[in-house]
Amino acid sequence: MGLAAATLDAFLATCFTWAVTAAGAALVFVLPPDEATQRKLLRPMLGFAGGVMTSASFFSLLAPALELAEDQLGRRWSFVPVAVGFFLGGAFLYLCDVYMETKQIHDPLELMQDAVLGRSTKKVDKPSPRRSPRSSSNPYATPSNARLRRPDAMPRVPSSLEGGRGPPQPDDD
Repeated sequence: MGLAAATLDAFLATCFTWAVTAAGAALVFVLPPDEATQRKLLRPMLGFAGGVMTSASFFSLLAPALELAEDQLGRRWSFVPVAVGFFLGGAFLYLCDVYMETKQIHDPLELMQDAVLGRSTKKVDKPSPRRSPRSSSNPYATPSNARLRRPDAMPRVPSSLEGGRGPPQPDDD
């Protein structure tokens, strides 16, 4: 196979992957708006995605690891390092989940901001999105971010932060 044929094959595979991803993302335009139907559709989709990821992890990670361990340790004990690594990875994910629950962090981005940037992510007045169901499937209709949609409700920037320059702020009535 020449370089041109390999390049064409790679391009076609990339286009196929893009098309399948775009088709999956386009489902948001045809899904029904009510949350109950969305949840009924989401469960089998998540199950399918979990099965795909499990098979991908086995065929891409665990099977080659078993072959490598068999070459190094022999057939009898080749499963031990792979099983230990597999269970340690699962335990690590479980401990991460427990840690995030104890810190009441329900979004990995909040955890990153807290750890890396040193920001406090505790929000007292806003309930967790995981714990409180919304009455609407539109995330922009929630009262918690209603002030973000109204330009007149945006907080004023103190002139000391602007350096005394910048657009004039409206006066408070």
